[in-house]
Amino acid sequence: MLLARSYVGLIFLAAVASGCSQDASYTVTWRFANEAPGAFSARSCGRAGIESFEGVEAETVSKEIHSFRAVCGAGELRRSLPPGTWQVTLRGVDPAGRMPVNADGSAIVLGTSGSFVLDLNAPEPVVEVAVAPASCKDGLDNDGNLLVDGNDPACEGNPNGEIRKAP
Repeated sequence: MLLARSYVGLIFLAAVASGCSQDASYTVTWRFANEAPGAFSARSCGRAGIESFEGVEAETVSKEIHSFRAVCGAGELRRSLPPGTWQVTLRGVDPAGRMPVNADGSAIVLGTSGSFVLDLNAPEPVVEVAVAPASCKDGLDNDGNLLVDGNDPACEGNPNGEIRKAP
């Protein structure tokens, strides 16, 4: 009898340890704004000078915040969060591990999802974030020449901030 109780206790502990939780899952995908909806090319990451994303998940009512890191070339990441209404923001990280910042020191946001609802009783949502195209104002080496924004000749004389493509 004692052995049977111990066995039941071990099954309960294993269930708790294996992730029985009250979190719901979703998948975040990303594409570059110059790509068709639903399309993703890992090559776009290299062309944009982005190795990974720093993601921020913000719950709209409780203001709960979570963060994550995702490899750009993967194109998607499955995440779990408590039920609620959430929004995802992606910021780029270059191959040197730098996250570009604005003049005021705040991180440059490359893309934000719309709000989405996580519910334990609803299907798992897929949330797409369109990442802004390469720019001479994003703090990234978008053309891989080791020069950033104002120091990059491809940005000289570009009042709209778009990188000139090499001929």
